[in-house]
Amino acid sequence: SAGSSGLAIAIAHGFIEDVGDGFLGFAHQTYRQAVLDRLDRDRTIELSRHAAAAVATADRPSRVADIARLARAAASADPEHAIRAALEHVDTARRAHRFEEALASARLAWELVLEHEGRTVRWCRTGVTLGNLGVFLSDANAPAILVECAARAEELGAVDVVGRAATRLASIRPGMGLGRVDADTARFVEVALAKVEEPSLRAQVCAAAAFSAGISLDPQRARDLFDEADRLSGSVDDPVLRGDVLLRAYTPLSTVHDVPRLRGVIDELHRAADQTGTIDYVYEAGRLGVGLCFRAGDGDPRVPMQTVERLAARLGPRGRNWSLFSFRSTIALLDGDMERAEQHADALLSPEVVVGDDLRIATHGALLLAIRRTQGRAHELDEAVAALVDEQPAVATWHAARALTAATVAAT
Repeated sequence: SAGSSGLAIAIAHGFIEDVGDGFLGFAHQTYRQAVLDRLDRDRTIELSRHAAAAVATADRPSRVADIARLARAAASADPEHAIRAALEHVDTARRAHRFEEALASARLAWELVLEHEGRTVRWCRTGVTLGNLGVFLSDANAPAILVECAARAEELGAVDVVGRAATRLASIRPGMGLGRVDADTARFVEVALAKVEEPSLRAQVCAAAAFSAGISLDPQRARDLFDEADRLSGSVDDPVLRGDVLLRAYTPLSTVHDVPRLRGVIDELHRAADQTGTIDYVYEAGRLGVGLCFRAGDGDPRVPMQTVERLAARLGPRGRNWSLFSFRSTIALLDGDMERAEQHADALLSPEVVVGDDLRIATHGALLLAIRRTQGRAHELDEAVAALVDEQPAVATWHAARALTAATVAAT
């Protein structure tokens, strides 16, 4: 404390000063280094540990940078301790929903493992943790990190790491376009499906692969994979696993015949949310609820939409804007407010909507076609729809849309 004689003398001579928020700091880096040079290895590690713990509980803008600096300071003396400390802080920060801190500590751990061990299995595991957090926070570098670590893990025979990377890659919407999946994702998914046997991890792989297959316009494969994920997750007493699998139900269960099953999924997501406190499950239950109102034609979509809007505002965009703008546009269309419906549809083209360009264009085009048809102006879209047929020939919907617009052109 400031009352100790040594610290009081240092403050009096200007070596140490008040840096705000109840913290003291060295007035110059030279003074700090002079003190560190006099400490032995064990004392340096001990002080770094205490300092990191104090900083981690402080509410200050530089907290992440301070923790990283302290871990690096101890790394030369004890790299293993620094790595473990960084990974522990990842878990602590994630549990406290301080995801930016978790990301920074995961990146630090990944760099330290590379520096002191090389591209080991632990480096791959840490990189997948980093990539997962990066995807969660819409970090543009996250997919490349996942691909790099999955490729190295495959070389090392770490099948579980490949599976975890594939699970995330297969569910990244920005990395996909309608009708196709990037080659790296497809390869790692196939490797994981062929080699991962542990039920919990396989359930996650199958659920993510089902989403990927749905985007690739392979509905039967999507359904088969989701059925396996559903069966595996239902056989394990793990509400987090169960909830994570059910989060993927929207794409593979896409027909009117799936309505009863999706109602059960909504109920299960609410139960998983009650058991785990995971509000993402409540959000997805609301999203499924809105979709069911559209698909089944019963119920008011505005009711579950209130939950979707409220939780999206709390959770942040993180790829949710695609659903939000789509739902808003559809509800406005049902209300007969064509101007508002078109405004929300056009919002899908903005950079804040984090989806692949193909999916963005397809969703915007489908909404605009519904709006123009309601307005009696579908013929205006004939050339644009014809171009979509040429660009995305695997999308059967566009062929049906072209038949509609061509018929309206002929009728005008």
